[in-house]
Amino acid sequence: MSSKLILKAKWAHASEYASLSSDGKLSLDGIFEEVLAPEVPAALPRFFVSAAFDGTPKSSHKLSLRIVPPYEDKNSLIEAPKEVVLGENGKLNLLLGVGGYVFKKFGNYKLEIIENNLILTSVQLSIKKQQFN
Repeated sequence: MSSKLILKAKWAHASEYASLSSDGKLSLDGIFEEVLAPEVPAALPRFFVSAAFDGTPKSSHKLSLRIVPPYEDKNSLIEAPKEVVLGENGKLNLLLGVGGYVFKKFGNYKLEIIENNLILTSVQLSIKKQQFN
C-alpha cells in the first residue's frame, strides 16, 4: 500500500507511561502538558507520545517523532521512522517512546508526529521554572 495516503489524527498526548496491547489497545498513564523544572537543562528519563489515527484500511505509513524546541536548533530530535499498518477498520493507535531527552531552555516545545515531512498532529509541551514557596 502507498504511504502517500493521508492519515487523520483524532488525538495526541504526552504521558509518563503508555502501553500497547497485542490487539492494539492503548493505555496511557500520567498525561501531561507541562513539566516543572528547577533549572535547565532538564531531562526527562522517559516519556511517551501517543496518538490515534483514522485512514485507509490496511495502508502502510512511516511515521516519525520530531521535537521542535522554542529556539533555533537544526538538530531537533527526529526519531527513526516507525513502519505502521492500519487495521482492517482503518484505525491506528500509535505509541512512541522517548528516552533521556534534554530540554535546554524553558519554553514551549512541539512534539510533532510526521510522515514525509508533513505534520500529522502535534502536542505542545511547556517547560516551566518550578517555583518553591
